[in-house]
Amino acid sequence: MKNSLFILIITLFGLSFTVKADELQPETEIINGLEIHWQPETPDTVKTILRDLVGNMVKIEGGEFTMGSDGIYDGLELYSDETPMHTEKVKDFYLSKYELSQLEWWAVMGTEPWRIYESYIGPNKPAHNISFEEGLNFIDKLNELTGLSFRLPSEAEWEYAAKGGKYSHGYTFAGSDNLDEVGWYDVNTAYVEFEGQDRGLKSPNELGLYDMSGNVRERVSEGWRNHYDSEPLGGSFRTSRGGDWHNGEEHCRVTDRRMSIMSCDTEGYRIAM
Repeated sequence: MKNSLFILIITLFGLSFTVKADELQPETEIINGLEIHWQPETPDTVKTILRDLVGNMVKIEGGEFTMGSDGIYDGLELYSDETPMHTEKVKDFYLSKYELSQLEWWAVMGTEPWRIYESYIGPNKPAHNISFEEGLNFIDKLNELTGLSFRLPSEAEWEYAAKGGKYSHGYTFAGSDNLDEVGWYDVNTAYVEFEGQDRGLKSPNELGLYDMSGNVRERVSEGWRNHYDSEPLGGSFRTSRGGDWHNGEEHCRVTDRRMSIMSCDTEGYRIAM
């Protein structure tokens, strides 16, 4: 009798534990072919915002391409950091259709680092004034919330995508030889409104990616190196790509590279998988 009672107690305890464990199991949802495992107790408002983020990830077929330039633009030999031109191969990957928005950052981090600036604030404007370490923290927390494997793109992935991947037409800028068609830069923004714009207002490139030329520069995963044959400088010297709303057109070309050191209002993120 005692043994039967003991077995009953153990069985009920096991059932109780199973119920509690089940209650803590992540909720699974498939969006854009990607399987999300929501962290328990994620607010519905956050889920709604992040569903859009996941839905805007573009699958890019990998391939081989020529990376870099000869270091000359508009007759000026000022861009040796883009040399030497070389062949790169990238595998299939995902890249966000848009730059990371202030709304998406807020949904994950609950902070507004851009508030230091009186303007350039809005839910669909790019998140900015974010350090490299803060950006990595965002990605870590996003991965915890969704169970996915977001990351920063490599520099080769970024340039391949900006050039249009396997559908590239060889444009100077991401999607056009006319920067006004595809990007916000000093002529149409800095001299007029002194701030970046809502993402996705210009035309996309061949892969359907927006604002890869202009608006905000986008950090990639690698540290800065002075040219492609040199070693990374290390420390806080990072790399950003794509130009920004305060740059001239020469810095919005798909091959342009910039050294990134500190957070500012001209630099943001585009996430990859």
